[in-house]
Amino acid sequence: MKIRMVKVKAGQQKLRERIKDALAKKGARASILVNRLAANKKAVIWKPAELDAIALELRHLAFQIRVLKNAKTATEEA
Repeated sequence: MKIRMVKVKAGQQKLRERIKDALAKKGARASILVNRLAANKKAVIWKPAELDAIALELRHLAFQIRVLKNAKTATEEA
């Protein structure tokens, strides 16, 4: 097992924690939406407008998660 050590400057620690919290929140929301779509397919009839809204929100969350991951990587490398 290989362990990677990352040194974070003291001033960037709060920023890194905020990014991690935001990632957790966005990931949790995306997980909720995906689980909602996957739950009990036979009993739920989706309206096209509902599916479009969920797809739009998931897409938006995906872009936000990508930006946050890039920011997290940037703080680790700085």
